Amino acid sequence: MLRRASTSITTAILAALMTISATSSPALAASTPNCGDTITTNVTLTADLHCSGDGLIIGAHGVTIDLNQHEISGTGTGNGVSAVEYNGLTIRDGTISGFETGIFLESAEDATVRNMSLLRNGDPTRYQTGGLYANIASNLTVSGGTIVAPPATRSLVVEASNGVTVSGVDVTGPVGLSMMTENSVLTRNVFRDGRVGLSETYTSTRIENNRFIRSGIGMSEANKVSITGNHFTGSPIRIVISDEIEIRGNTFRDGEFGVAIGTTAPDVNITGNVFANNRYGIHVKAYYFAENEGLTVTRNTFVDNANAGLFIEATGVSTGTRASVTDNFFMANGFASTDTDAAGRPINDGLHINIPTGSLPTIARNHTIANADFGIEALPPGSVQDGGGNTSTGNPNGCAGVVCR
Repeated sequence: MLRRASTSITTAILAALMTISATSSPALAASTPNCGDTITTNVTLTADLHCSGDGLIIGAHGVTIDLNQHEISGTGTGNGVSAVEYNGLTIRDGTISGFETGIFLESAEDATVRNMSLLRNGDPTRYQTGGLYANIASNLTVSGGTIVAPPATRSLVVEASNGVTVSGVDVTGPVGLSMMTENSVLTRNVFRDGRVGLSETYTSTRIENNRFIRSGIGMSEANKVSITGNHFTGSPIRIVISDEIEIRGNTFRDGEFGVAIGTTAPDVNITGNVFANNRYGIHVKAYYFAENEGLTVTRNTFVDNANAGLFIEATGVSTGTRASVTDNFFMANGFASTDTDAAGRPINDGLHINIPTGSLPTIARNHTIANADFGIEALPPGSVQDGGGNTSTGNPNGCAGVVCR
């Protein structure tokens, strides 16, 4: 009798403990979240979520949301996953689609987004939406996966953030880094059909070893940007009101421009790039050439660009501008020219310069072969400083404004 009673008591205690465990374990509850839940501990999805409004809301530091190859989908409103003022977050391994914003991060430090497909998120009437929107997000890492923006929306928007790294992501649609975002790195990504825009970015932005397809980079009020080792296809770099820009070791093909430089863009250094089959390899145009003080174009190759390998034009008088075009190679440019410069001269040369007398950039050691008209046309006379060592082979009119041997 005593043994049977003891067994009954033991069984009752175990049943009670199991009941308590089943009803109070946060880990179990968090493993099967519902749309609109606030998540305060790590979760791993076991099924897709289809939401009207918000998906999951992070409500604690250090949370990991593992989508486990599942999808959180929306109906065009709300955020797929959002976090405001929480740090040390990870969102990984799944798909978020059909929200105003796929992932929304505000004042979040040390967040990681890894191997996510962010598809068809965005609202064309609101800037702060898209595949991923981050504001004041220090040390944000986005790696692997895919971001595809619907028409007229944005794939990735980062504002007022520091230490952002985007690597190994296939991105379709516009990317925006702005509002004093600093120390960003974009590397080994593919950018398609949407410009990477840098606006009010300061103190080191590095864009390295990416592929740009019908895309490109636009800069306004950008500072200290390094663009190295990228491949641009139909994807120009456009620069205005920006300074200390380095463009080195890239390939530019099949675009309207390789690089276009406008007003107030001092200290642009373009070194060791290849410009092939563009309308213009490099196009530099400002009212005063002094706005491009410190322009350096050196050791680049310009081949088969329709109008000119390198075109420089300014109409306002400025004197003694510190700039140089040296050690470049120009071949077979200008054979499909349709443009004239401000003086009415055809732009169909390897290097074509139309700037006021006394501007005096240094032109030295450039080699020109078989361009449509001039190898180098630098007019009017006295507008440039001949640094010597320029050559012309097979150009119908040789060189003007500098001596070519």
